[in-house]
Amino acid sequence: MSDMSNETADPSGAPAPTEPAEPTTRTTPAQSCSPSQSPSSAASTPHTRATLPASRTPSQSERKKCTASALDNALPEEGWRKVHRISPVLNTWQFFAALVAFLAYQGTGVISELLDSDVISHTPGLHIVGYILGAIALFSVLVGVYSYCAWKRTAYALTDEAVWYRSGIIFRVQRHARLEKIQAVDIVQPLLGRIFGLGKVTIEVAGGSHSNLEFGYLKTETLHNLRAEILALAAGVTSGSASAALARQAREAAAEAPDVDLGEQVAASDSIGTGAPAPEAQENEVFRVPSGRLIASLFMSVGLIISFLVFLAAMIGMIALILTEGLAGVSGFIPIIVGILPIGSVVWSRFAGAFDFRAGISASGIRIRKGLTSTRSQTIPPRRVHSVRITQPFLWRTKDWYRVTVSMAGYAGNSSNGSEMADASYVLLPVGTREEAELAVWMVIQDLGVDDPLALIHDGLHGDNRSSSRYFVPNPERSKVMDPIVWRRRGSALTERVMAVRDGRVTHTLTIMPYERFQSVSIYQGPWLRRRKLAVVNPKLVNGQAPIAAHHLDLEFATTMVATLMERGRLRRDHEPPERWMRRVAQSVSDPKVAEQIEHSANAYEDSPEDVSPAAGADTDAPPAASAPAAGALPAAGSDER
Repeated sequence: MSDMSNETADPSGAPAPTEPAEPTTRTTPAQSCSPSQSPSSAASTPHTRATLPASRTPSQSERKKCTASALDNALPEEGWRKVHRISPVLNTWQFFAALVAFLAYQGTGVISELLDSDVISHTPGLHIVGYILGAIALFSVLVGVYSYCAWKRTAYALTDEAVWYRSGIIFRVQRHARLEKIQAVDIVQPLLGRIFGLGKVTIEVAGGSHSNLEFGYLKTETLHNLRAEILALAAGVTSGSASAALARQAREAAAEAPDVDLGEQVAASDSIGTGAPAPEAQENEVFRVPSGRLIASLFMSVGLIISFLVFLAAMIGMIALILTEGLAGVSGFIPIIVGILPIGSVVWSRFAGAFDFRAGISASGIRIRKGLTSTRSQTIPPRRVHSVRITQPFLWRTKDWYRVTVSMAGYAGNSSNGSEMADASYVLLPVGTREEAELAVWMVIQDLGVDDPLALIHDGLHGDNRSSSRYFVPNPERSKVMDPIVWRRRGSALTERVMAVRDGRVTHTLTIMPYERFQSVSIYQGPWLRRRKLAVVNPKLVNGQAPIAAHHLDLEFATTMVATLMERGRLRRDHEPPERWMRRVAQSVSDPKVAEQIEHSANAYEDSPEDVSPAAGADTDAPPAASAPAAGALPAAGSDER
């Protein structure tokens, strides 16, 4: 409800004329629960207001009535759009399947008793079939009535301020995501939805997984049009503008907005006006993960091999006991087998989440498509990546394979779409060659701040404290007692642009963080660390799979590191326009044809109409981009853009 004021509001919303005050009477204001004045409302049209007298505290029933009015009148009814009619069934099929299974399990005893009784023998078979068909028909009618009522109450809407979603039959829920808070808009198609050609829209909002918005199901074409419309609105594009202005603002959206898909049609919306097409943005695939390599990488895991050996030993022992003692000895192996099952779940999640993994370059960022049972179309603008981690498990060294993950603004590990999609949202390369890993880093880190980036990457992945390094400072020998296994690998580097930390004895890791990305930094020293003059430096980042921390450093070096991070973190880098980013990436692509296509896309994007002023915060006098290395190399120092 809105706050009380000293004016009386009439139905038109204009303040009433002020009467001369009398000693015994005074006009009291009307307390409005109008959704147009509510903090959660984004509507711009006048609505009918439910008012309560401000001279007394409203009762609970009046509050509920006021809240219901706010939910019903938050937007005009013609501004709401319906989801697909089958959506309620697809959203609740698991519940109905579980209910049927529960009733079938509970009714097994009843059915057995009926079969053994005289009721069945004296009942004609046609009647029994009729009873069964009647029960199925009744259940279908109940499901149909529920689905229709749920469909009538489920809708979404777009305004120039927010994306709205409402649902619920008895308990009504209305949520919204403000456009300026939107970090990403992804398209998710679960297995059952793919059968019907349907999917969901997932809107990632700054503020954690509980603030994200997901709704559907919608047809595939509608999904892409809606995604483009949301992103155009989030970038400040109004649907009635001229095509030239739209083209220029769409360009700015790719650089400033989190996820703008320029190659899709902006759909029409009753609430915001007539849609207009966005300019075409070509997507150029830069690498694809073959299924054979993905499967081989999953089996080349120390944990999986150990689990398989334990499982094999348990099976051999169980078979031996069955042959000698019968089934009585099997019960002892059941806990072992049950304990190994989660390993299979993890392997399946990683396989399903990274199946058919493809990464491409477009003006809106890195376009990723992946998934087996549930497919996801995801766009990662480089400016939203806060850190990157390169990982090489022990057995992968024989193949020279690497995995690249990121910490990224907007994703909070929401697993509502399946666990395989939750972790996969942070994966930039599930398994790839050295060249592909370098390209993945080059796509999201503009400048490593050194004259020999390849040496930095090599020392971070394969160097240790027994050999000298140009960039990494090894942990002191007195930290061996704290890290008897990984001490040899632990080291940190501070370049002109990034902080890098190497770690891991069995699984080598290298984590890279640009200085401007950390949110805060802490230094920790417990009693044992104080005694040995050691400390832990922990820069705070957004959620993701590439956290960074420097463990058990020399105290003096740790203090210097914190001071350096605080000083260089204040330097705001100039932003890198999409066309300059695409040209920089093109210089590192090994395939000349793909590099030429990316260069062509960058030129076409740069030549698009520029009839409106640049976006707020953009630096029109930014220096030229850093010269990218040849294919297979990483960037050289000298770039000054963000």
